[in-house]
Amino acid sequence: MSAGRAGILATSRPPSLIVAVILVFLFACLDVATGYEIRLSLFYLIPIALVTWWTGFLAGLSVSVLSVIAMVVVDNFVMRDLPFPSHNLIPYWNTGIRLSYFVVIATILAALKRAYERELRHAREDSLTGVANIRAFEAVARNEIERAIRYRHPLTFAYVDCDNFKELNDQFGHGAGDQVLRLVAMTLLERSRSSDFVARVGGDEFVILLPETDAAAAGEVMHGLRTVLAHKMKANAWTVTVSVGVCTFLTPPATLQLALRLSDDLLYAAKRCGKNTVNHRIFDGAAAVTQIDA
Repeated sequence: MSAGRAGILATSRPPSLIVAVILVFLFACLDVATGYEIRLSLFYLIPIALVTWWTGFLAGLSVSVLSVIAMVVVDNFVMRDLPFPSHNLIPYWNTGIRLSYFVVIATILAALKRAYERELRHAREDSLTGVANIRAFEAVARNEIERAIRYRHPLTFAYVDCDNFKELNDQFGHGAGDQVLRLVAMTLLERSRSSDFVARVGGDEFVILLPETDAAAAGEVMHGLRTVLAHKMKANAWTVTVSVGVCTFLTPPATLQLALRLSDDLLYAAKRCGKNTVNHRIFDGAAAVTQIDA
């Protein structure tokens, strides 16, 4: 789960290879019907492009070979009554040129797809830690709020901040600070459930969304997280701890901004009370119901 959820960048892939094979067959039939005077060579690029984009280069290469074979069969059928080429190597030359052309197109499309996926990932992923960024978090959180409203499930938000982070940066440099942030992000992912969503929303601030999670379950997760992080920081001789503000909503908040503001308020209350603690409160909408002992 590199960006909060493992499937955040997953693309729904149709059975494009089957569709491509069917298209090659259809174009071959049309090629036969139109005869040698009107050739449909460019149309074979459609299945090649389709399968390369959705499935990958190897699939595109396979359909390229299939297309060339189909074209050779069509040539033998529609040109059987024409004089044989002046040189025996000409059919092989034409076949090689077609295959090279198709492979070049598949290679370019595969490279474009990789670049597209990389840019899409960077648009939704924090480049330093690998967890989701605030843009991705907002999209998922709004959907979860709507789902919680529809099914009347509890919903928990947790705001996590690294204590003494500036001091560590000043003492050991930004390289050590980056290591701490990556360690925190990795631990958040490890200690979270598959349904939870982790994002980095600021310099040393993270937020966790826990769908369908009541106060007891959220408290267990957050206290376990704080304890594990304390041990890991101590093992690296780092004086960094974490403060956590946790809001469990019995009925969902009206807006995501409200949920984040309430969680952030609890976080800074925890820091004012001595840091390295979990400040957890239950809300009914925007109204506080009870305080959970840290």
